[in-house]
Amino acid sequence: MKTFNPIKYLEDQNIKFWTSGKNVGRGWINIKCPFCEDNTNHLGINLRSGAFSCWKCGTTGSPTKLISTLERIAFTEAKQKAILYGATTIKVAEKEIEEFKMGREVHTLFPPYPETIKNYLIKRGFPEDFKPVTPIYYSYHFGKFKFRITVPITLNNQIIGICGRDITNKASVKYMTDGNNKHSLYGLDACYQGGEIILVEGMFDQWKIGSPSCAVMGSSCSKEQILALYHKHPSKVIILFDPETKAQKNALKLAGQIWFAECEVVELIDNKDPGDWTMNEAETMKNDLLEKPWLNSEGRQLTNTSKKKYL
Repeated sequence: MKTFNPIKYLEDQNIKFWTSGKNVGRGWINIKCPFCEDNTNHLGINLRSGAFSCWKCGTTGSPTKLISTLERIAFTEAKQKAILYGATTIKVAEKEIEEFKMGREVHTLFPPYPETIKNYLIKRGFPEDFKPVTPIYYSYHFGKFKFRITVPITLNNQIIGICGRDITNKASVKYMTDGNNKHSLYGLDACYQGGEIILVEGMFDQWKIGSPSCAVMGSSCSKEQILALYHKHPSKVIILFDPETKAQKNALKLAGQIWFAECEVVELIDNKDPGDWTMNEAETMKNDLLEKPWLNSEGRQLTNTSKKKYL
């Protein structure tokens, strides 16, 4: 999808910008904020979306709003100029700026992880060099999502929401969300068009199963999520929810709403949540469920450990 090119625009306007250094986060460029008395470079422009946010005065918005202010021109004229530099709509996916709003020091994490994150992942049964389907964001002790492993929820590779999980086990609310999370499924963009898809409940379930799985982020699925799934045209949908009674009832209800593909609900017989499996147990289950089994690290197909209900 074509998006606004802030670097080209700023170069053409001879406006100074920073690509690294103080105040500049990964995936952002910074300029002096035209909305406040900014002496340095507090306004960040997201390179993926063109949305901007100033963490000094808190002003946020689209490329059109920024151009209109920088050049002191009418909004309609600024809109046309934004289109010339790649913007396809006035309203950019506003929730993409949430990664900047989460705190001043938002980091995209890659292995080797900080000790706190590494220990948490190991405790959850992941290898210390684990890399999930989407980036992991962490803002340390800053912002609304402090001390939370945070992941983006995307639709057509555009961020529409975020979900953060507390890693201290001290927060009263384990999971915190923002944006339109229930308009897509976590991991859906990584699933193949026309292939089999395994539906799970949460992000850690998805991390354990890996592709081609995606998470509904809960045990209920919205109409928008079902529509997003439909647009993948899956050959089969396999619903693998937690073994609790409520989750299984929701799984059966969801199966009745999936008219566009063969559907299968899996009832686990060991009463163990997928997020609590070892990586080997998850790999075994995935290979057993898929019609074209994925191979393990030794190149062997693995066997069944579950009981299935066919619909």
